[in-house]
Amino acid sequence: MRTLALVAMGISFSTPAWALDGYQDRRGAYAGLAVGGGLVSGGGDPQVGFRIGARVGGGLSQQLTADIGIDYGAIPELDSKTLGFDLAANFFPLEHAFVRAGAGLAMLYPDVGDKQAGLGAILGAGVEAFFGADMAGGFALTYEPEFYGGDEGTIHQFLGTVAISWY
Repeated sequence: MRTLALVAMGISFSTPAWALDGYQDRRGAYAGLAVGGGLVSGGGDPQVGFRIGARVGGGLSQQLTADIGIDYGAIPELDSKTLGFDLAANFFPLEHAFVRAGAGLAMLYPDVGDKQAGLGAILGAGVEAFFGADMAGGFALTYEPEFYGGDEGTIHQFLGTVAISWY
């Protein structure tokens, strides 16, 4: 009986983190989903737009994560949709607060006319907290300009986003 108890205890201590131990670690691979919206302007009066997205990446340390993402948005003012691909990083100077920066490619799909390719940037800040051993939720405020040539010029996006991530 004592041998069985020792084997069970050895197995429990040698397995990866269990949800009950509060594992909460940003290192390693992660994936996330996000939804949000905000003010979007392409040169005229700002209007409300929305965005959904997904990302995969890795935690380089407890304070630094990097990811690749894809997002889809709608811009009512321009009667257009956007599709973005970006590389970004989050730096956590505090346990739950982060600063986000990144850059990528953007595609503008107007309802009328030809699609346009451009460049985009991300700059923002937010908070993220764990809701278990490996799941975290957060909120971010970002400024995301997209730079296009031609008539569209620059599209300015001031967004609030709610996200969930699995580490």
